[in-house]
Amino acid sequence: MSTNSIVGIKTDEHPFRGRYVHWDGYPDGVGMALAEIVRRDGFSKAVTMLTLEHTAWSQIRPDKPEMTSDNDIVVPGYGIAYDDPDRWYDEQDNTGAEWAYAITPDVIEVWEKPFRTNTWTRRPKLDISTHGGWYLEALNPSAGRRFGPYADEQAAVSARSSLELPAKDWKLTYQGK
Repeated sequence: MSTNSIVGIKTDEHPFRGRYVHWDGYPDGVGMALAEIVRRDGFSKAVTMLTLEHTAWSQIRPDKPEMTSDNDIVVPGYGIAYDDPDRWYDEQDNTGAEWAYAITPDVIEVWEKPFRTNTWTRRPKLDISTHGGWYLEALNPSAGRRFGPYADEQAAVSARSSLELPAKDWKLTYQGK
């Protein structure tokens, strides 16, 4: 099953406004991919490519995206796009998206709307100013979840608390480059 998301920017009218992404919308999927892209290419180029050059995405994967259909457009270093009608999404749309990301020059703001709910909740921001950071990792590999990077250990602990994750089920790790 896919985890849909919206990737875009913050505006005066909306906490996020962006384009639809079909696969891997959770923070350790699209969130980490966005952080890598913005660090590599900078804010302006990343936002232009992700929201203006293409109108929708099958997946955002800066490494090696996987083709899913004949209509896919491989965008090297970004993922797989498909050009739907020029449609922007925000917090008022009912796209089925469970995650949304607003890219700013310094951080990526993260929003979550659990499946079949109507309320968006702000989650801890992803730090894009560093090339390493603190991560929350599930102790149970079947959970398969990883959140981060956070600028420091305290930010990761705050994120765990705000996400209501039991401390006994998660570990803090640092990954530097």
